[in-house]
Amino acid sequence: MVGTLQADMLLEAEVAEMLRLSVKAVRRERERGRLGFHKVAGRIRISRADVERYLAAQWHEPAKALISPVEPASGTSPGRTAAGILSGGPRGREIARSLRLISPRSSSSSGSR
Repeated sequence: MVGTLQADMLLEAEVAEMLRLSVKAVRRERERGRLGFHKVAGRIRISRADVERYLAAQWHEPAKALISPVEPASGTSPGRTAAGILSGGPRGREIARSLRLISPRSSSSSGSR
């Protein structure tokens, strides 16, 4: 039990190494109340559970426009979809093509400028 408990309690430097952050960044997150910790005999220790809770709180869902095809919602004009907005100008069309939001041939002007 003591060995397991000791292995679960980490120093700030160990947490920094795990998260590939500086010790200063870990300390700052702890001081801001974002990273839980224990104070044992006046020394800071961070449990693996504290690190897991911190990481779970830092997770952000990817933008939906980037993870699924863009279809116009019923009642919206095609110009207000991501594909419609991106395909509005030459650079927008290039970006929309690279994201495969529009087909390679869809272009209002076919280089006649």
